[in-house]
Formats: sequence, C-alpha cells, structure tokens
Amino acid sequence: MILIVIMMGAGINDCGRGWIQSTPKMLDKIFLVSLFFLSLFCPNSVQSQYSGAVRLWRNGATSSSYTSGRVQVFLENGWGNVCGDLNASPFRQEEADVTCRNLGYTASSHYSTAEADNYGIDTSPTVLDDVSCPANGYHLTLLSCVYDDTSIDTQCTDADDVGILCYTDRIWFDPYPGMVRLSGGMYSNEGIVEVYCNGAWGRVCNASTDADVICTQLGYTGSPRDTAVAGVPSGVVHWFHSLDCSSDDAVCVSHCTSCPTSSSSIVSCAQSAYVYCEYNVSSGISSSSESNLFTCDTRDYPIDNGAVRLTRNGLTSLDYTSGIVQVYQNGQWTNICRRNTFSLTEAHVLCHQLGYTNALNWSFSAIESLQSDGHIPGLTNVMCSSSELLVIHQCSYDTARDAQCTDGDDIIITCDSTRLFDNAYSGMIRLVGSEFVSEGEVEVYCNGVWGTVCNDSFDGIDAVTLCRQLGYNNGRVPTTDIVTGGDNSRPVWLNNLSCSSGSSCISSCASCPSVVGNTSLCSHEKNINVQCFMSPVQSSTSEQTIQKCQAIEAGVSVPGALILYRNGTVSTGFTSGRVVVYSRSSVWGNVCRYSSFSITSANVICHQLGYTGAASWSYESTDSFGVDTRPAVIQSVACLSYQLTLFQCSQSTPVTNILCTDTNDIGVSCYQTRIWDFPYPGMIRLVNGIFSNEGHLEVYCSGVWGTVCASLFDGTDATVLCRQLGYANHNDFSYTSNSGSVSQPIWLNNLQCTSASNCISDCQSCPTTGSVSHGCTHSQDVYLRCSYVVNASSVAMGYVNGCKSSFEFNGTPQSGALVLTRNGVYSKQYTSGRVVMYGIGGSSSSKYWGNICRRTSFSLTAANVICHQLSYTGASTWSYAAVDQFGVDTRIALVGSVSCSTSRYTVLLQRSMSVAAGISSLCTDNDDISVTCYTSRVWNSPYSGQVRLSNGNFINEGLVEVYCNGEWGTVCDTTFSATAANVVCRQLGYATYYRYGHLAIVGSTSQSIWLNSVSTCSSASCISSCQSCPSNEVTSCVHAQDVTITCYSTSVRSATSYTNSTCLSSADEGLSGGAVAAIAISCITVFSMVILFIIYVDKKKKTGRTDAEMFRAGWESIKSKFPCNTSTSSSSSSNANAVELLAAPSTNNTNNDTDTNPSTNASTSGNQEAAPLEAAARPAPPSYFEATETALFPADKANLNDESTTTNDIPTNDVPPLPPDPYGLTREEPPPYSEAAD
Repeated sequence: MILIVIMMGAGINDCGRGWIQSTPKMLDKIFLVSLFFLSLFCPNSVQSQYSGAVRLWRNGATSSSYTSGRVQVFLENGWGNVCGDLNASPFRQEEADVTCRNLGYTASSHYSTAEADNYGIDTSPTVLDDVSCPANGYHLTLLSCVYDDTSIDTQCTDADDVGILCYTDRIWFDPYPGMVRLSGGMYSNEGIVEVYCNGAWGRVCNASTDADVICTQLGYTGSPRDTAVAGVPSGVVHWFHSLDCSSDDAVCVSHCTSCPTSSSSIVSCAQSAYVYCEYNVSSGISSSSESNLFTCDTRDYPIDNGAVRLTRNGLTSLDYTSGIVQVYQNGQWTNICRRNTFSLTEAHVLCHQLGYTNALNWSFSAIESLQSDGHIPGLTNVMCSSSELLVIHQCSYDTARDAQCTDGDDIIITCDSTRLFDNAYSGMIRLVGSEFVSEGEVEVYCNGVWGTVCNDSFDGIDAVTLCRQLGYNNGRVPTTDIVTGGDNSRPVWLNNLSCSSGSSCISSCASCPSVVGNTSLCSHEKNINVQCFMSPVQSSTSEQTIQKCQAIEAGVSVPGALILYRNGTVSTGFTSGRVVVYSRSSVWGNVCRYSSFSITSANVICHQLGYTGAASWSYESTDSFGVDTRPAVIQSVACLSYQLTLFQCSQSTPVTNILCTDTNDIGVSCYQTRIWDFPYPGMIRLVNGIFSNEGHLEVYCSGVWGTVCASLFDGTDATVLCRQLGYANHNDFSYTSNSGSVSQPIWLNNLQCTSASNCISDCQSCPTTGSVSHGCTHSQDVYLRCSYVVNASSVAMGYVNGCKSSFEFNGTPQSGALVLTRNGVYSKQYTSGRVVMYGIGGSSSSKYWGNICRRTSFSLTAANVICHQLSYTGASTWSYAAVDQFGVDTRIALVGSVSCSTSRYTVLLQRSMSVAAGISSLCTDNDDISVTCYTSRVWNSPYSGQVRLSNGNFINEGLVEVYCNGEWGTVCDTTFSATAANVVCRQLGYATYYRYGHLAIVGSTSQSIWLNSVSTCSSASCISSCQSCPSNEVTSCVHAQDVTITCYSTSVRSATSYTNSTCLSSADEGLSGGAVAAIAISCITVFSMVILFIIYVDKKKKTGRTDAEMFRAGWESIKSKFPCNTSTSSSSSSNANAVELLAAPSTNNTNNDTDTNPSTNASTSGNQEAAPLEAAARPAPPSYFEATETALFPADKANLNDESTTTNDIPTNDVPPLPPDPYGLTREEPPPYSEAAD
C-alpha cells in the first residue's frame, strides 16, 4: 500500500505509464519492487509491453526466470501464442533458438507443442503463425523473422501452441568489448543499460539519445521510451555518462563510442539509464540495419568449421593443455557433448588437433570446477575410428540438438604437454602465429630446422594440400596475411610447390632441399599463410593420420620393412590393410596369396607389425582396401604360428605364378592388442620408427619400459637384438637427439653380446635396482634398424615369447585363475584360444601355469563352465591343439579327466578332474584344450544382487560390483569383513577369498555405491542374503573405499556348489505362488499316502499278506483312482520339477546329473563321441506315477544307475569338427546364460 501511495504521489496516470520520470530519487530496489506490484494490479496495461516482448508461461504463471514454458509474444495490443502446427509451416529448431536468444539465453535444447508437453493449456489467442527464421542467421528477436500475423491458419488450436526449453547459459556469459545487455527488467526487452568494457559490466548514466542504438544492437527496431533509475547500489560502476549516439546509421554502441582505456576510467553519477525496446514492424528498418548475434562482435573468428580451442573460466589460450573443448561449428563456437560415445580415443584426436601428442584423461563440466563457457553443444555422438586421426571433424558426429545434453555434459580434456612437433620428421608442417590452430603462417621441417614456405606460385591447390596433411579437407590463402614478419632467422625451405589436386602431403609436391633457399628471391615478407577448414563439399580426410606423411616422406627402407596400405594411403597406425613389403631385391611390392597363404601366415605379418595376431586375412577381390598396383614380390608363403617376421617363413621369390595379379594381393586385419601389452622382463621393442623394423630400442625391466645406452654398443649387439625381434641382421644403428622420454629409465649399457646370443638377456640381465645410467643421457639412446640382407649368414631365431624364461603376466595369479592364449600371447579380450590355468595346490611350489588335457572326459559341458568362469554366457565350440589354430603350448597338462555334471557351474574347479599323477599318460601338447566362447557376457542380462569383478589382471580378482536398481555399482568397505569376502567368492563359484581391499582399483565417479553394511552371514552363498539392494545409493562413502577382492580355490571340488541360478532365485524375496502350491500339494499327497498306508496295513493283518504284497496292492489302488496315470499323454507342467527330481538318469543320457568317476569312464568308454548338450536327444520324461514307481520299486525297473552304461569320454580316434572361425569373429546367437548348453 505504501508503494501505491508513493507511485500515486509521483503522478501515475494510465495505471502506471509515465510515473517513472517523476521519481528521480527512488532507489533501484524500490523501482523494481514497485514494478512487480504494478504487474499484479494492472497485468494487461502496465508491464512495459511493447511489440517484440517475449515471455514464458507455465500453468497460468509467468516469470522472467523461467527457462522453459509456453511462448507468449506481445504484438501490438496484447499477449498471444505462437502456432507450431506441423501440418502447416512447422516451428523448428531455428525458431526455437531465436526465441531463446530473445529471452537472453544462448539457444534452445528442445521445443514442443501443448499437446506434447506439460506447460498447460493457454487460452490466449494465437498471434503468430508460419514463423520462419533463417538457418545460421543468428537473429536476436523473434519478430525479426518472417511470420504471418494477419491470417492465422484455422488448424492452429491451443494444442498447437509452442513451448520451448532454453539452455540456462546466458548470451552474455561469453561477452565481447562493447556488448550491451538490459538487466533488472520485467521482460528481456527492458532494463538498466549495461555495457561490457575492460572485463566487467558497467552502466550508462543517461541514454536519452542512445536508446535507439542500444535497442538496435539487441535486435529490435528502436526504443519507444527511456528513463532513469535513481541510486547506485554498492559495487556498481558507470562506464559512460552518455554513449553519444547521434548518427542514424549506428547499429552498435561501438559505432558511437569506445570502451574506456582502463578499469579506472569510471564516471560518477547518481542514476542509471533504463531503456524499453520494441520491434516495430512498420518502422521500415532495412535488413542491413538489423543486428544479429555477431553484428557488433569485433572479435576474430575462424574462416569456417573445424577449429578447436580450450577455454578455462572464460579465457582461451593456445598454451592451455586442459579445459572445456570448444569447436567452431556453423558460424559459432560450440561444445562437445559427452553422452553416448565419447572416450579417450576422441580425446586423443582433439589433443592432436591442438598440437599435442596425446590425451592424459578426459572429463565433463558437471564433475569439474570450471565455470560454464556460455556455449551450446554443437557436436554429439562423436566417435573416431582411430586415435591416430588429426582433426575431430574426421570422426563421425551428429549436429542435431540432443535435449539430454546440458552444460554439465561439456567435454573437458587434459593433454600431455609434449607437442607433436617436438618429434618432428622431415616434411612435417605446422601453422604458427594465429590465435586459432587451423590457420597461420606455414612452417616446414627440413634438415633438422623449422623454416618457411615462399608464396611464389603458391595457389589454392597448394593450400588444400597443406591443410590435408594437417587433417582438414579444405584450405585457402587469406586475403590479408594473418602473420607478418616473424623470426627472420628462419630458413626459407620451399617455393614453387606445384601440388596436384590429389596430393595430401607436402612431400608429394616438393622435397626438402639440402641447402637453404635463396632468401634474396624469397624474403620473409613473402612467407605464405593459409586458413584450413572442414568443408562438406570436399573429399574426406578420414585416413589422414599422424604417421601418413611421415611414412611416405621418409622413403628410407631396408629389406624386411613392412607396412599396410588402404585406398591409396599407407600408415604405420593401420591395423588392417593391403600388405606392402620391402623385398630382398630392394623393391616395394605385395604378397601373393598363391599357393599356400593361410591365417597362420597372417598371424606372423601382424606379429611383425607389433600386434598379437590376425583376426582375418583377405585378398583384393574380396576386401575393401583398394587396388595397389605394385607388383607381387613374394609367393608361396608358409609360416609357423610362433614366428615373428614374414621373412622367417618359407616363401618363394621371384614370383612366377601367373595367377599372382593385383586381385590376389594379400590383406590382413590384425587384432588391436599389441604384443608388448603383455611384457616380460627382457622383452624388447622398437618405437617411433618409420616402419616396424626400426625405432628407438626399449627394454622391459622392473615393470617399466626403458632405453638402452649406446655406450660400447656395437654391430654384434645390434644383430643379437634384431634376432630376438625375428630379423636376420641389422642394417644400421645410431643414437640421435630425437630420444626417449626423459621420464624413462636407462636400463642397460655395455651389453657385450656374443655371436652365439639370441636374446638381450643372454648379454645382460635387467638390473635389480633402479635406472642404471652409467653416465648416459637420453641423447645416447640406441636407435636400431633391423633387416634381412641377401645371403645373410645369421639366422633369425626370434619367435613369440622366445626369450621369455617362463609364462608371466602382470600381477600375481592365485589358484583357479584362467586365461586364453593364442600363439603364446595372452589377452583378457580373447573370446577364443588355448585354455591356460593357474594352480592348483596349497603351497606356492605346487602352483604354476598349465594346460587342460582333453582326455578322457572333456565335453562341451566343461567348455561352457570355462566360458562362464571367463564371464561369457557359454561356449559355441571346443577343440584341441592337434586340430585348432591357436599354436602349440609347451606347458605341462595341469589337469585332465574334467567331468562337469551340468553346464550351470561358474568355475571349473567346482567339478571333478584329475591332477598330477592322475592325468592320463596319453596327454600330450596336442591334447591341450581350446574353447570358443560366445561374445555375450554373463552380466548382459543381470539380476538384482548379481556380483562381478572388474578391471583386475585376472578373472578371479578385481573391483567388486553389484547390480542394484538397474545399474552396476560398487561396495563400500565399511564393515566389510572376511566373512563378507567369502560370501562374494562363493557367489562367484570360488572356494574362498585370498585377499580383499588390496588392489588399487576404484569405481567410476559416475557409478553408485550400493552397499556399505554387508552384515555377517557366514553360511550364505549370495550377497543379497547379507544385504539387500537399497532404494537409494550410499552417500556416506566415497569411491576410494570401494572393495576389491581376489578369490581362489586351492583344490578340486573345494569350491561351492553355486550355479548360475543359485542367487537368481534368492534375489526375489519370499516364495512364489507356484512354490507355495507345490509345497501344499506335496504335503497333501504325503498325508494321503500315510492314511492309505495305515488302512492297508490294517487290512494286511486281516488278510495275512506280506508287507510288500500289501504295499504294491495299495499303490495299484492309488494309480487306479487318479486320472493322471501312465497312459496320459499330457503331463502337468506344474509337476515338471518333481519329475526331474524323482526320475533316475536314463541309460542313454551321457551327461547325467551325478559326478561320474573318471576312472570308471575311462575303462568303459564307447566308440561314439558324446553329443553337445544343445543337440543331444532327451528321452521323454516319465509321468508322475512312473517316476514315483521307479523310486519306490527300483527292483522292478532296469538299473538306470549302472555306471557301465554311461560315458563322458571322447575317443582318441575321433575329434570334434574344426570351428569355422577359431578367432571368434562370427558367432551364432547364444542361448540365455541360464540355459546355455543345458
């Protein structure tokens, strides 16, 4: 009431209009609060309504703080809605974005109509229809777009009224000098005038002559009225007395005046300008006078899509190695949304584009302390095919708006501070001197020095070529040089490039000169500048990688070099492609598939490239790697699976087979796992070389890769190391300043190898303590090039793990650990391979790695259990070394006579098998078991309370995860005890635990912590028996308290009887209705039989019959009185469980549900292999009475338990068929986990 009196005394007329000018002494807050009360009393005539005002309405209310709601526009004399009828001209993303900008927000994440949202039905009239805003026009006001306000479509109803959801970021979160905003108003078209100068927002004292320009900069046509607000709150500054905008042509405040030169240049006044803006459609304003989002922004922007940068708390810098990623897309800086596909692979590519070697990690805004950068997500679902790509736009991505992507999903990356050009190669290029990574002055690396390129005869094709080398698909020479002058001490290396339209490397246009060019003809004033970008009309550069131009430029090859080719491009980063080899005759050429090439030979090629093996091989007429016109230089290749290089194999050269044409050139697809991903002490590798046969020498000692010092290093040492790598000889060795990482230890020097040595360990052992530099520095690191020289006297002795003293893994295994190997190489990612087991025994001396012998009872049932232990749903096939392609493993057979009564077990040691002396004497290396598992995991269809171990070195160790409320979470170590650890291991099928809380593994920050009070439950086999899944996640623990565990089983059949359904049933509380019914029926049946028995015993006394005669007579009477007799064809399904429990094993069921004595099986094995359980014919189940009669009167039935009629043995003269794909690349659809092979 007081406010009303004050306003009346001020001379309010027309319910508020004009009162403000008469109250110069009121404070800001009184003014704004007064305006609020006026909005309550006069909602339709006050509220500063002018054409162009926009507000959001939700269920009868409006607020300037709403970021979502029904769109209302003030047009002429009233508020109304916008029609979004899809059958007419639909309201689109462009219109939604402009509406949000009208409200001061960056863009819209979602738009809808009343029939599809929950903002409520607004009965206000429809005032706008057929609204159309130009794509990438960046309009600031909705009325600046095209629309119809005179003939609203009759199809537009209240249900078609548009609603929007805006991003919470304000346009002014990313301000530029001279930016204007209106603050404190009831609507976005009015408020106190603020201008951004010197990094801060400040006010204007008087805007009587400036209001039109201020409103024009904000996207309106002008200002119908301005006023002033008295009083200046504490901390508020004024930058200007007046903006002095007297020109009618001014569109931006910066056209009238400039920002003060410093933050100290503030003015003093007692009032602040307050402006109202409108969009007057009859003003006749021209489109050239309209302002959009960037009209008054004087900052520089990239030429087109493709640039990236990092921002931290509103600042950007090319020197940042971490920050929020911004990508220039469709004319503005945008963010990358983390959702769905982003991973470290994409982070690597972003770091490459920024000029760094790799990413250390990535995160997103919601879990970091960086403030929002005020930009919308421009790229979503980003997925890169390789981490070796150079530009993020080489990857697949979506630009459509994803409503799930918020400011909290903005990608943050941290790059290694090492620059790509710190390890420059001849012909490498870079752009310098610009604030954007995609443009600048061109520098090229020649003769160990960075220099420039002269603009003589430089044209657009040359610019495109240079940009392609950097990963972009287009480029141009800027009209004005971005960089002028620069360092005049640099040499001018190249001019007159003369690139062709198909060139993608500068080395294909000109080679590095041996001397510096004539700088008198090409001075540094003629240094060329280029602007690179990604254009949708240009060819793709998806194959451009870090190594591509390096491999081509080098051209230094020796016999034995090998590289992969794909559609005109070669790269040391390819894992698949056409095989190109540098032959003994010093010619690059291909490998012909005739007449003996196989997957074994493909494995060796992949070994030479540093990979664990080949997933498949092909030839030109069957693959998509493209035609390579080089001649075939090798034919009749036949390799052994353990060899390391192609030239170790049997082969024929020159090529004489007339079938060896381009269509028969070999291609391979290698696994992505590296041989050195599973190193052993004394393992060596060559890194950062042009080809796989050369590079800096590294040796693995004490768990770390380090270098070898060139001190006293000689030709004998070089030859021995090349032998270990599978080559016959060395071509040369050296040491250069392009050395290993300074963080690496220098492990060895003064090797003193002899001509008889084949391994580095024969020359010098790994030190037992830290780095042994012996005065060496990394500038002396050995660089080695291995080769196959013609008529070499030395022999390539190296083979996979050939210098490995024993089978070793990262970490310490415990009894029961199980792994798969292929050709001597182990990987946790394998779904098929030779089964290698650790254990068994109580003492450390009795534990070692060994194989599983197929004799005398191994079956698909046991293969299923092995795959279960490896976390897969089951086995599609099994085989053994004599007939599969996983290589021969010389380890001893650890167990044999494996007999699993059911495939539902989860750990192999749960069941019967022979160990040590009990293993069949017939077992040889050729009998070692291999399995091919389905690729689906046992946790793909989880149940509440299911547990798994993740991220451990072995399958029986890792982070404990439990499935609750639809997602996997962790367990807090609060109150977690040895008893709880035993329960977890029993649920997984192991006998007990070895240790818990000992592994440095924690859950993801995005994971919930489900359990923290796992109470004592010593006899339980399921964690759900100790603590049920909670309704909410645990908030009192952090992931540093996550439980880890190692489980193990020390002896055969010492494990639990847990199966894959044990805890599945216990996950549900109480008994099901069917179970209760079954119990009731059983009780009634037993009670009835007892009554009948008593009656007939009494009758027996009267008749004088024996007990057996009376019992049989009673039984026959029962059968005659029940309708469900043995002749009934449709047994009740509800009795299925009872039938299965009562029925004795059939004589023709070779996989009975009892553990068969292995020795008995061996002596009674038949001549026919046991069929897989999926295909085995099952006998028709007996009726309830037949089953019960068998149990009651076994003497009257065949002896179905006669073990002489059963066998689980596989005869020695028969083998299972070869799996069609031993590496598991193709799989039939597996059965559910609980039914696999059972």
